[in-house]
Amino acid sequence: MLIGLTEQASQYVERGYTPLRGAQSQLRFRGYGMPFAPQPKERVSATARACRAVVAARLLQPGSEWRVFRALQLANFTTPLLLDEDDQIKEMLQQLAGWTRTRSSPGSTTRPSPTPPSETGNG
Repeated sequence: MLIGLTEQASQYVERGYTPLRGAQSQLRFRGYGMPFAPQPKERVSATARACRAVVAARLLQPGSEWRVFRALQLANFTTPLLLDEDDQIKEMLQQLAGWTRTRSSPGSTTRPSPTPPSETGNG
């Protein structure tokens, strides 16, 4: 089970979260060898969109949700990724082996390929 904690970033802002506070909190964990980025993010972001990306991965390719979850988790703490920006989430997920862009409708979607690129000769 994955919980989408907020639909709107303002929910975190109202609780006192700021990009600087987040970066300062992450700095404490670097002392334990955790690879957290010390730079503050551009802004506070909501989390529900990223949670939906994990659920979509599970529905499109059962078992892939763990890889997607871990990639989003790592990117959230080590890059400027904003978890409520669909384009940023899509770009990050497209870097995962086995995920490609396809057009199934007027809008493009990110879907898993049946096999990783290394097994198809595409990477």
